[in-house]
Amino acid sequence: MRSTFKILFYINRQKTKADGKTAIFCRVTIDGRSTAITTGEECLPAEWNSRQGTAGEKKINQRLAAFKELVEKTYAEMLTKDGIVSAELLKNRLQGTVAAPTTLLAMSEAELQSVKACVGKSKAESTYQNLIYSDKLLRAFMKENGG
Repeated sequence: MRSTFKILFYINRQKTKADGKTAIFCRVTIDGRSTAITTGEECLPAEWNSRQGTAGEKKINQRLAAFKELVEKTYAEMLTKDGIVSAELLKNRLQGTVAAPTTLLAMSEAELQSVKACVGKSKAESTYQNLIYSDKLLRAFMKENGG
């Protein structure tokens, strides 16, 4: 399945720092879901071209182009390697907050915690209870087989 993928640079004109500059953000949208990533760059709101997503300073624009290239490369890499990409997964990979568990029990625990956080929002309580049961069975199996 082909996903839709868009990158947009923007600034938040309402949040300016004491020196008058504002942060430049990158909005990544994949299949209609978006997330904002900070680029680490900043510029004066008067110098920002919102149509083109560029700043008045050439060096900033070069760094934004490099950032865009990194986002596109990471997206393509995740799509080929993992087969699935979401805006949040891409953001986490770019920010380095992805720490994949290395053992089956750790993966099960991580899944339990992520589903527990979503109960009542995007997951049902019964889904969480089923995962607790599956985790219990997995732990019993591992204990029996010396894992």
